[in-house]
Amino acid sequence: MTIGPSSRPRVFAPEETGSRVGVGPILGIVSDQQATAKIHLIEVGGLTVGYRQVGSGPTLVLLYGAFEDGRVWTRQRADLSDEFTVIALDAPGFGASDDPPPTWTTADYGNHLGEILDVLGLDRPTVGGQSFGTVYALALYRQRPQAVGALVLVSAYAGWAGSLSAKETERHVRQTERDMSAPVEQTIEKCCRPCSRQPHHRTSSNSSRR
Repeated sequence: MTIGPSSRPRVFAPEETGSRVGVGPILGIVSDQQATAKIHLIEVGGLTVGYRQVGSGPTLVLLYGAFEDGRVWTRQRADLSDEFTVIALDAPGFGASDDPPPTWTTADYGNHLGEILDVLGLDRPTVGGQSFGTVYALALYRQRPQAVGALVLVSAYAGWAGSLSAKETERHVRQTERDMSAPVEQTIEKCCRPCSRQPHHRTSSNSSRR
């Protein structure tokens, strides 16, 4: 697969990335300076995909929860970069990445993530996911099990349809549709409210691995 000019690194300003779906509660946790990190762009399967990469060593690919993007892993990138090559992706439809076709399924996300790993030349990396990121990681494993060295799943679930009743699943879908159609500032306010109630303290690299 040919990677075009979009693969050149580009620095995104907060107003550029902040207008997309994947702004999430990270805006209540990290500073503008932390969130505005250099982002690399590649073309995969007809979509531009953004990612941030730091460090050296065994590869760790990090996938975030809903309403977020790769900036949510800012502190983990810093703390783990002395031992790992840490790659924080923006999934299609989030952050700096292009929106996928509206007909995409979970399997499409999994297959596309496998293509991303191929384009980046990653050989069976460890893939870590949190919340929505676990669904994304499991979709990769279902479609391309040979592409994954290990999975690290945090706050994992099988998706709404796999975890909830049909009635509760429908309620979650309708609520998400309302959130997504609301002004982005209103959605951010709703997502950040729980985060703002507690102070966030940076942990040292040693304590974060215990």
